[in-house]
Amino acid sequence: MAIYWTDGTELYHYGIPGMKWGVRRYQNEDGTYTDLGKLRRRATKQINQIIASVDYRTLKSNITHDSNPKKYTANGVIDRISKYGGIETRSYYDNKGNKVLELTTHGHGNPKHHRYGKQGEHAHFIFRDKEGRQLARVGIELTSTLRKEYNKLKSNG
Repeated sequence: MAIYWTDGTELYHYGIPGMKWGVRRYQNEDGTYTDLGKLRRRATKQINQIIASVDYRTLKSNITHDSNPKKYTANGVIDRISKYGGIETRSYYDNKGNKVLELTTHGHGNPKHHRYGKQGEHAHFIFRDKEGRQLARVGIELTSTLRKEYNKLKSNG
């Protein structure tokens, strides 16, 4: 959402690109959360815990241009390097070594489905059951914690 002040008396709100009037993504009309809203809220709460538990000594670069593996070292991090040399995706792993979060620096060349950030930067939160099987993968706008990680990533990459 973008809010712009002109002379201090008027407020212009340009909304979210592609959003339809009266259509809510994450809340029902009565204020309760939709299923996607519940997942998104749960993901946002867990992101701070994931970032805090990361062991950056495990940082590894993936230059094969394949997607990062689903399993890796517990609390590990892998950067996928683009063919141009910059960091394309950073994957975060939980204490069991399962991929739980991907921080992406672009919109996958698909702005219609990835209307996030200035350059399409966003995150994918991966929900897993107790056995580690993937239940859902939800794209989210960067939270303040992820925005800090993104800025570090872009300044180093």
